[in-house]
Amino acid sequence: MDNARTSFRNKAYLQSIVYYKQALTLQNTDTPYSGLFIVYGAQGDWVNAQKVLDLAIKINPLFVDYWISKLTVLDEKTSATYQELKNVYNEGLSKVDPKTKINLVTYFARLAEARAKRAGIAENNGQITDAITAWTYAKQLFPENSSIYQGEIDRLQIKI
Repeated sequence: MDNARTSFRNKAYLQSIVYYKQALTLQNTDTPYSGLFIVYGAQGDWVNAQKVLDLAIKINPLFVDYWISKLTVLDEKTSATYQELKNVYNEGLSKVDPKTKINLVTYFARLAEARAKRAGIAENNGQITDAITAWTYAKQLFPENSSIYQGEIDRLQIKI
């Protein structure tokens, strides 16, 4: 793994891939797949990046950062629809570690809002409503930040 990371830092991406794949032959864990995701992403190979990220998720679905990365890639590097993103979000909600679920919820709320702004048709697609729903859920998950999340809800409700 150290050789893979060093190769990546040196932008020797093909060698980094070789090292990560060697690591997988020794122990099939999510970490080498995560490394491969980063390497493929650096190369702009989003097809393979998605494949290895899905393998990392399959091994360790509790890790919220994988789900956030998946949403990011789908949003920024593919033509995924809002409904496809929402399906990934809902799947992640059912699997992530409850202690870090708040990170997925708040990320999705921001993603829903950002997509609505880009599309310019938030009301018609109901994306603002989905963002409000996510912020409301965030309040339940992490009441300590309730006032922050309520501020987001209040700001979004003006747009409806």
